[in-house]
Amino acid sequence: MLCPPSEKLRGATAAASDGRQDHAGLRARPAHIAIIMDGNGRWADRRHLPRSAGHRAGAKAVNAVVEAAARRGTPVVPKDMAVAPVLGPATGDRPVERRFALLLNPFYPKDPRANYGEHVLTPSLALTSIGGATPPHWRLRYWDENLLQGPPPADPSPEVVGITVHLTFARRSHELAAWYRAQGSLVILGGFMCSLVPRKRSIMPMRSPASR
Repeated sequence: MLCPPSEKLRGATAAASDGRQDHAGLRARPAHIAIIMDGNGRWADRRHLPRSAGHRAGAKAVNAVVEAAARRGTPVVPKDMAVAPVLGPATGDRPVERRFALLLNPFYPKDPRANYGEHVLTPSLALTSIGGATPPHWRLRYWDENLLQGPPPADPSPEVVGITVHLTFARRSHELAAWYRAQGSLVILGGFMCSLVPRKRSIMPMRSPASR
């Protein structure tokens, strides 16, 4: 689909918005709708407008489609992209693997109306930088919950868990921290939020990993 949409699609979304019968091609409610953001620049060129005007018009068209889909009852975001993976019970009886470090980028619910910055700030490259500086005799694993692979690894429990924190997913970060601590892992929180709000830091006294 080209954005901005054709007159045909504009008519369909307008019909959906005011309760009239949808365009014949859209009567069956789809389970998923994919929008390809292509054609904005060409749309502007044909009208002798700057390409930025085409991008603004494209964003307006996407918002119209998303809002019309929501009114029709079409899920805008699949459930597994809106709800964090369920964490199992923290029984504390799992073995802790020494010299195993897990670097974790927490899940955040996807919102089509969220601002662009909330999405481009993750994943954090800081985690991969820490991974590159980790001593080679440590086993290292990187886990991004937003790749929808299910709950993060916990059997065996890592000796150290590094979790990045951003306002977008701060609640999930602390939920994960409590879950891993209950299983015997040393949890270290880091990121912009921890730097700006020192009381949110969770860096505990520990020996340097290189000494272990």
